[in-house]
Amino acid sequence: MSTIQTTSPAPSRRPVRAGFISSEQTQASWRVDDVRAEVKALRARGVKVEEYDNPGFKTDQDGVVDIGFAWTAYIIDPDKNALSILQLK
Repeated sequence: MSTIQTTSPAPSRRPVRAGFISSEQTQASWRVDDVRAEVKALRARGVKVEEYDNPGFKTDQDGVVDIGFAWTAYIIDPDKNALSILQLK
């Protein structure tokens, strides 16, 4: 797993677009070769991987969602931004 360091200004609590807050939409996504291995590595470092149980959008036992063209997993950062890791099929 690669480590990415970023710097950003103080977080804004304004909606990203009308009617949505940042945790309701993905802010950034990284393509990986093996999403399940990455989820396992993130969890081993104490990162909470989000779980969903919605019709048509449900995580499996590994915390991965099949979105049709890819498998993806989501985390929420401390500023409430939704981030994903994505493995193309």
